[in-house]
Amino acid sequence: NASMFRFADFIGKRVEHCVAFGSLTEEDDAVDVVMIKLGGDTFWHRFFLDAGIGFWEELSCSEAFVDLDDFPCLDIAERWNLKGEVIQFAQCATGDADGRGSEIRLRFLMGCLTLRYIDPSNEESPTIIEFAPLDG
Repeated sequence: NASMFRFADFIGKRVEHCVAFGSLTEEDDAVDVVMIKLGGDTFWHRFFLDAGIGFWEELSCSEAFVDLDDFPCLDIAERWNLKGEVIQFAQCATGDADGRGSEIRLRFLMGCLTLRYIDPSNEESPTIIEFAPLDG
């Protein structure tokens, strides 16, 4: 848990499942938590942003969703066709030139999935999930 770190265990693994939980609406995808299950893992990875820094934890299948029952769920893997895609790079890094507002980025051959603050200068602002396809 820090403003900058890499998810070394993610590199080269395929996405089996990826879901987000939060106050999802038609207007935006404000999310609190992202859960991802990778090929070969027997557990779920949970990551989120809070107080300007990134958090990542591994949870058993029985523990992974215990405290998320009351939140709407968005199937990120289905929305952006990520199921089976291989993660090329994964990190938490500062979101702007002034070192404010960490972002968590998962890069695939087809694009980049980013969890970030709507306003990087305000650590109390909601976090959103976005997918940016790569050109080419």
